[in-house]
This record gives sequence, C-alpha cells and structure tokens, in this order.
Amino acid sequence: MVEEPEPAPRAWNLRPRRPVTKPPKANGGVDNPLGQNQPELAPSGGPAEAKVTMPETRQKPKRFSLALTKEEIQEDFFAITGSKPPRRPKRRAKNVQKILEGIFPGMYLMSVTTAAYRVPDPPLKA
Repeated sequence: MVEEPEPAPRAWNLRPRRPVTKPPKANGGVDNPLGQNQPELAPSGGPAEAKVTMPETRQKPKRFSLALTKEEIQEDFFAITGSKPPRRPKRRAKNVQKILEGIFPGMYLMSVTTAAYRVPDPPLKA
C-alpha cells in the first residue's frame, strides 16, 4: 500500500484581531490618586518592612448647605437667565421616570395626603 501524505491543515479565514489595550483604571487613569502613600515593594515582591508609610487619617471637609426660599430662587434664576422660572416643572423622560420608580417605589405617593381626601362639612341651616 502506498501511503498518501496528509494534506496540510486549511488556514481559517478569520478577521484580523485588534491589539489588546489595557482597560482604563477605576481612578480615572491616575496611578496614585490624591497622593496617597503606597507601600513600596521589596525585590522579593513583598512589602519592604522599613519603607512602609501609611497615609495619615484625612478629615472630610465639613459640608455646608442652605435652603433657599422660592423668592431667592426666582431672583437667582432671573439674574442668570434674564427671565422668570417656569411655573410648571419640566417632565422627566419616560425611561428616567421608570428607573426612578424602580429605585424609589411609591415616590409619587408623596403628593397624596389626607388633605386631598378632606370633605368639607355642609353649612348648618339656622
């Protein structure tokens, strides 16, 4: 019997691959955010005992907020845009409203109060 040589495997017709890129870092591409001190690694790969510096405890800045009255908001709006603010608030987009209803169910119930169901007493006849 004559042995036939095996045919060479067919080359697949694949599209060329794009080069692999590194994903963006979670901190916006900054290697050392806010200048935090990170322990340096020894040549063995572990932390170097003498060079470890821990960051100092940072205090959060105190927050300041102030509630404005409707008149103050109207004055600021007029100063910026040159017109009065709209009387009715703008509607949210339908998809945004669905997301908010999923996160905060019953949010629309804030406008439902007992005052809406109050029935006035009929005047007394004299």
